[in-house]
Amino acid sequence: MKKLLLLLTALLTLGGSTAWATDVTVISSSQDATTYGALSGTTFTTNDASGMVGVTVDGVIGTTATSFNYGACLAFTSTASGTVTMTAPTGYIITGYRLTARSNTSSVPYTLTPSAGGNAVVSSTDGVQLETSGLKAQTASFTYSAASDNSFYIPSLVITVVAPESPVNVTYNLYESDGTTWVNSVVAVQEANSAVYVPSSLAGYTYYDYETSGTIGESDCVITVKRTLKSGVVISNSNLSNEKCYNITTNGRGAWVVPDEATAVTSTTNAGLAFSASDTKQQFAFILYEGNYYLYSVSQSKFISKSGNYTTLTEEPDDNVTLLTSNGSFSYPVVVALQNGSYHAGISNGYNPAVITHYNSLSDNGNRAYITEADDFDPTAALAELDNYFHPSYTVTYKVQDEGGNILFTSDPVGTTLGANITTLPAEYQITAFYNYNNIDLTVSDANTTAVFTATLKDDAPVKFTTDATNPYYYNLNIRSQYLVYDAGATGEVTLQTSSEPFNANASWAFIGEPYAGFKVINKTKGTGSYLTYTSIVTGGNSGNNNIQFVAAGDFTNQYWNIDTNTGGFCLRMKENPSIYFHHDYTYKFLRTCSVSEWSTVHNDAGSTIIASTDEDVLFALYDSMKDWLFGTSIGQMNTTDAAVVTNEVATSTVSSVGTAISAAQTADYPSAYEALVKVRDNVALVTPDAGFYRLKNVATDKYLNATAVSGYLNTNKYVFANGDNTSAATVIRLQEGEGGIYMYNQGYGFGWVDASKSAGAGLGYLTSIADKYVNWFPGKAANQIAFAICLGNGTGDYASYLTKGIYTADTGDESVVGGTDYTANAAQWVVEEATSATVNLNSDGAATPTYYATFCAPFSYTVSGATAYTLAESGDYLVPTPVDGKVAAGTPVLLKGTASTATLTIVGTDYAETPGTNGLTGTYLAKTINGTTDYVLGINAGVVGFYHWDSSNLSANRAYLASTTSVKGFAINWDGETDGISAVDNGQSAKGETIYTLSGQRVSKPTRGLYIVNGKKVVIK
Repeated sequence: MKKLLLLLTALLTLGGSTAWATDVTVISSSQDATTYGALSGTTFTTNDASGMVGVTVDGVIGTTATSFNYGACLAFTSTASGTVTMTAPTGYIITGYRLTARSNTSSVPYTLTPSAGGNAVVSSTDGVQLETSGLKAQTASFTYSAASDNSFYIPSLVITVVAPESPVNVTYNLYESDGTTWVNSVVAVQEANSAVYVPSSLAGYTYYDYETSGTIGESDCVITVKRTLKSGVVISNSNLSNEKCYNITTNGRGAWVVPDEATAVTSTTNAGLAFSASDTKQQFAFILYEGNYYLYSVSQSKFISKSGNYTTLTEEPDDNVTLLTSNGSFSYPVVVALQNGSYHAGISNGYNPAVITHYNSLSDNGNRAYITEADDFDPTAALAELDNYFHPSYTVTYKVQDEGGNILFTSDPVGTTLGANITTLPAEYQITAFYNYNNIDLTVSDANTTAVFTATLKDDAPVKFTTDATNPYYYNLNIRSQYLVYDAGATGEVTLQTSSEPFNANASWAFIGEPYAGFKVINKTKGTGSYLTYTSIVTGGNSGNNNIQFVAAGDFTNQYWNIDTNTGGFCLRMKENPSIYFHHDYTYKFLRTCSVSEWSTVHNDAGSTIIASTDEDVLFALYDSMKDWLFGTSIGQMNTTDAAVVTNEVATSTVSSVGTAISAAQTADYPSAYEALVKVRDNVALVTPDAGFYRLKNVATDKYLNATAVSGYLNTNKYVFANGDNTSAATVIRLQEGEGGIYMYNQGYGFGWVDASKSAGAGLGYLTSIADKYVNWFPGKAANQIAFAICLGNGTGDYASYLTKGIYTADTGDESVVGGTDYTANAAQWVVEEATSATVNLNSDGAATPTYYATFCAPFSYTVSGATAYTLAESGDYLVPTPVDGKVAAGTPVLLKGTASTATLTIVGTDYAETPGTNGLTGTYLAKTINGTTDYVLGINAGVVGFYHWDSSNLSANRAYLASTTSVKGFAINWDGETDGISAVDNGQSAKGETIYTLSGQRVSKPTRGLYIVNGKKVVIK
């Protein structure tokens, strides 16, 4: 008890003279940082849960998170260097802190350096730990630096905060090096007699050295801080020298570097600009020449410059900065100057800092840079290059001529060097919408050299043009589905209309001039002496057209237009005022203004796209849509419906085809030829099939449709296709007139109806035996052919689909239905071919002089060549054949007997049997599953043909079988009506030794008296 009392007394004594410390948890690896505080901007501020309210951590650029690889953390910088500052609330001081740091990219190490109380640590793959102690200031900080941009995270951070035993207020006054020019002041709470330091808010200028004077005692005091510019740092233009080269270091991204392979500097990819420390690659010279500074890469011996033809950088995006080649072959070097930024001197061209400094804001860390002397520099070559550029000793003048040798364009003299090789015309002198240009091989050998290139007019130029208005090419001009039309009663005499009759003079426009000089635009009605121009441009909302008009030649300067290529058409802008262009949308009409930098994006939109069609285009577009028409009375041909069309009013010849119509009009003008074609088009009709038999061939696959029925209706998922089979009976389709249209049948099952008066997409339901189907007819490519699309849906939105070729399955020959919405696609079109015949395969009986047999049943009537058709009647144990005389009626099951392996059926008449018949034999249009007990199928065994039980379960389509309740193995055919004229039937049993059958085909092992078949021969046993 005595010991415990002494210990308690000691603790109470200590408590009276010692400040108690509080560990403030900012973040731990097991808790989200938001548990302990909140992040606002770049500053994290602690809350009650941390152990103390109001401790701040500044320099955070990421967000608090729990999903990083290394636990809950704060995300810090993505740049190469920076400072993290921790501040205790008023009345408290920081005595130490400890943290764990991890690099997001372990291959890029970084260094953490405390301002006091700890040693610098370098990161590794496993991360680092930093711990400081002995601090007695209200703020504490550490800096970080890396070889390149990198992100690092702090999974845990604990700050020790204490209420000082003897707090004093220390005022730090910052002065310039002269000791009298005041800069800033900071008041900090510190422990009495603690060490002097420079607060981070005063030491943020990394290119200064700092010196303090004064000590901290036991009462409030003032400490003087003087800053001195580090040796070689540049803060104004007057510090720059042509005899020096410099390092340029941004506050947040490191030192500028130009890699060896760099050719460009862009703000998005940094293709020619990186940030890291790399000897001479980070050295730049600021070359003063005739009052301007030009930035020069020492390692590349090249100037930083624009790639476009603008001397200032306000007119183009920042990705047009390039590293120029040496020897004077560059153009438009960038003028740079030093400007005062928020903290450091910002490097800028004086207009747009993004061009040089990588980011758009001059106050951004990436743009706040400091410049330090790196080395001596000899500016002789750089000055000579600038001198040769601005005052060249050698120049080249570019000329462009047409194929006739007429000069179209001559450039101003452009500086070059002796011995330079010229092969191509510079892009800024090309008009690629209209011309192709040749290559040359020219070496500069004279002070003033001329390079001549030939421009060849493209066949696909946006428009045809003439140099005068003697015989112009006229166009209809359509913009946003409206036509530019002359209207004498409208303001400016020009309107936009939603439609225009072809060859209407009010809607006909021509281009006079040539691409280099520009075009004057004339209207056919207005005449060749008036040109399209404008009186004013309204830059605000404008729903009228009073800023466009016609003027006579010489009355107005703005008469010439440039034509630029565009997606799907072309666009027009004024030659003399390129910021003014032709445009139509819901706010502006006809003319609009834009800056040069906007042009690349706005001229490609729908409101700026003009589509031109000539009188000739209109005529031949109609001709192309009709030129393949075949005139006549056959399926797929065109037949005239008006006698007036037969006699062409343009010429006296008879119109028997579209080609005849247009040929007859060639002696007249285009409108007359167009009128003749329209008359032909409007007075002919497509010949569609009459009722009868046809085959349907898919346009995409050349396969024929055999729509096999399943369970009484067509299977809506599978359709059997005969690959190129135009002889099979299974592919014969019956078209039959009925109520509402033409019904289509195959194998006795109807699948919809077609009606040429219905539009595609109007069909209802699914493809079943009774559902309605509408089709669109299309002209075929040959006589007796017509294509159509079968619609499977109701024609509304997603419910409209068309029977297409589907997906072919090799093993079954089936094709899945694909619901396409384009009924004009080849896969959805079917050629209608007249079906006049079919071929049937017969099987040999195997005799030395074979006879060939097959059963057959079809829904149409036919005659047979190459075989004889028999009906069979059951008579006891026999089938009695009866030959068919002439036509086999539709639906009749027959036995074909011939002398060859095939027989030809010629379709006769239009009879059609929807259901197969029965006459001893039972016909089937579809493949059938055989009943092994009651069904008998044609077969052969030991050379004997008959009907027997079959060991297979399937029977092919368009065949016949014998259905009988007689309990026998098979039936023989009595060809001559006598019992000794029978033949045996193969019932699937192999002959072994003496195989004995009765006449009815029953096999016996111990025959009694009578007539039998023994090993295929007739034997009488007594």
